[in-house]
Formats: sequence, C-alpha cells, structure tokens
Amino acid sequence: MLPPKHLYSAAIINKHSKPQAVHVVYRSEGQDDIVEKQIIKPNEHHVFTQKTFTRPDDTASYTYAIENIEVPEFHEIKGPFVEGPTKLKAFELIGDDKEGSVSIKESNEVRVW
Repeated sequence: MLPPKHLYSAAIINKHSKPQAVHVVYRSEGQDDIVEKQIIKPNEHHVFTQKTFTRPDDTASYTYAIENIEVPEFHEIKGPFVEGPTKLKAFELIGDDKEGSVSIKESNEVRVW
C-alpha cells in the first residue's frame, strides 16, 4: 500500500508586484471542505496552516489535506502536490504586469516559516 499524497500546510510567497487573493481548499473524507482566503501583499508570504478535527466521541483526530490552491480568475492548481504525506510545501505567485497574468508554481525557496 502506498502512502497518501497529502499536503497538510502550504506557504505561499507573492513574487508578483501587486497584492493577490489566494484561496486554499482543505478536504477530508466525510467532512465539509474548508476554504481559507488570504490577500498576500507583494514580497510577503502567508502560511496556510494544517487543519484538524476530532470525532465527536473524542476517539480519534484527523487532518485535512490541501486539495487545491487558487488565485481567483487567474490560475488554479490541484493536488496531489507531493508523493507522500508532507507537512509544509512552498509555492510562489508569479506573473506579468503588462499582461495582468498571475500563476502559481512550486518554490525551491527554503525559509524558516
């Protein structure tokens, strides 16, 4: 059996010259999706943190996985983003001011978040 290709949290770095709205959808089987929205200023970042829930009888806790990352009206990427369970992965918002485009790509940047 292969491990799940789940990403639990993500750091988004805005390398575009304008503030960008980012929507991250978290999903867990049998639960309603969680959509977290954040406006990220140029040259700043935001960490979309891990989300968990506990069964009503307190017998187990579960973690949501990030299903997709979206810059509304511009670009959306859908998972899986990783080959195995991963706590944190970085992504960059890049674009062309003249065309007004924005896209999302995986980042090789290493930081202490």
